[in-house]
Amino acid sequence: MGVNGFTEESFSALKIKADQAKEKGNVYDLIHTVEFASFDVVNQQSGSCLGRFLSLLPRLTKLIVFHCSFHDDFYREIAERALSSQIHTVKFDCLDVVYQQSGSCFLGRFFSLLPRLTDLTISSFFHDDFYREIAERALSSQIHTVKFDFLFVVNQQSGSCYLGRFLSLLPRLTVLTIRCCCFHGDFYREIAERASSSQIHTVDLDRLYVVNQQLGSCCLGRFLSLLPRLTHLTISCCSFHDDFYREIAERTSSSQIHTLFLGFQEDPHGPLSSSACKHLARFICCLPRLTTLTIACNEELLDDFFIDFASMAASSKIHTLVLGFQEDPHRPLSSSACKHLARFICCLPRLANLTITDIYGQLDDFFIDFASMAASSKSPYFMERKHIPLLDKYWPRWRELQSRAESSSSAVSTNHSEVEPSQHQGHPLD
Repeated sequence: MGVNGFTEESFSALKIKADQAKEKGNVYDLIHTVEFASFDVVNQQSGSCLGRFLSLLPRLTKLIVFHCSFHDDFYREIAERALSSQIHTVKFDCLDVVYQQSGSCFLGRFFSLLPRLTDLTISSFFHDDFYREIAERALSSQIHTVKFDFLFVVNQQSGSCYLGRFLSLLPRLTVLTIRCCCFHGDFYREIAERASSSQIHTVDLDRLYVVNQQLGSCCLGRFLSLLPRLTHLTISCCSFHDDFYREIAERTSSSQIHTLFLGFQEDPHGPLSSSACKHLARFICCLPRLTTLTIACNEELLDDFFIDFASMAASSKIHTLVLGFQEDPHRPLSSSACKHLARFICCLPRLANLTITDIYGQLDDFFIDFASMAASSKSPYFMERKHIPLLDKYWPRWRELQSRAESSSSAVSTNHSEVEPSQHQGHPLD
C-alpha cells in the first residue's frame, strides 16, 4: 500500500478503518506492506490518526518511509503500540527529525520495542535522543541486518557514541552495511571496544571517508580485525588513514575471512601511501582462510603494493581471483606493477578460477608479462591447461613460450640421463 497526497479527512478515515480492522476484520486486515513517499503530515490530529492507523494494522510486516515529515504525535502513536506489531522490516529514508527531540525519542523507542524487527535501514537526520533510545534497548533486539545509508553524525558526539553502542550491543546482528556515512570518532571507538563479542559475519563498507580521522581509522581497523565470525568483507571506494591498514594487517592470523572485495577509485587525497600499500598487501596475503579475492584496482595502488603482493603469493590459499582494471587510460599500471601482478597470479598454488577485465584496453604490457610467466609457471592452474581464454590475444606468444619451456625441460632431462651412463663407463673396474 502506497500513501501520498492524503488530506486530513483521509487520515481520520484511515484511523477509523484501522479500528474496525482490529475489532472485526476487513480489507485493511490484509495489508502487509506500507510505503509513505514524499508528503508532509505536520498537523497534530492528522499525525496522530496516521500513527494510530499504522499501529493497528494487524498484519503489517514491512514499513518504508521516504522523504516525509511528521508531527511528533505520529511518532508517539507508533511507539505506544509497537509491542504488538508484526513488523520485521523497516526502512526510513531522507527523514529529517534532527530538530524534533520528542519525535526522535519516540521514533527510537518505536524501533527498539518492535518485537519482530529483524531488518533495519536508516538514512536520515535524528536528534541525539533517537540514538540514546535505540542504544538503551539494544540487548533485547531481534535485529540481524542493519544498513546505515547517508547517515551524518560527525558533529554529534553523543549521537555517534550511542549509535556505536547500539550496534555493539545487538545480540543477533550478523550483517552490517555502512554506505556514505560520516561519524564522530566515538562511533568507531564504541564498535571496536565490543567487537570481540559480536556475531557479525558480513560487513560492507562503501564510500566511507575517514582519512582525516586517525583515531577513527585505527578503531575501525581494530573493529574489523577483532570480529571473531567475520567471513565476508567488502570495502569499496573508501578513504582511510594509514593506521587503518596497519591495524588490519597486524591481526590477520586469527581472521576467519574467506571472501574479500576491495574496490578503489580516484581519491582526492591522493593514492595510498607506500606504508598503506605494504600493509594492505600483507593483510591480503596473510589471511589464513582467504579463498575468494576480488580487486577493482586503479592508479591508487602504488608499485609497493604489487611488490609485496607478489612476494607472499606462494603461501596463499586463494582459489578464485577476480581483477578489474579501471585505471585512467592515460595513467596505466607501471611496468613494474605489471610484472609483479603477473608474478603474483602465476605463483598462487591453489588458483582454480581466474577472471581479469581490462575496461580501457591498457594492459598489453601486463598480459605480455603474464603470458611469459604463465608458460613456465609451476602452478597446477597453468600446467594443466593448453588453452587460457584470457590470453587469446596473446595466444601465439604464450604457446611459443610454453613450448620453449617444455623443450628446455625435456632437454635438461635428456642430458641428465646421458651423463650418468658415460660416467659409469669411465670406470672399467666396475
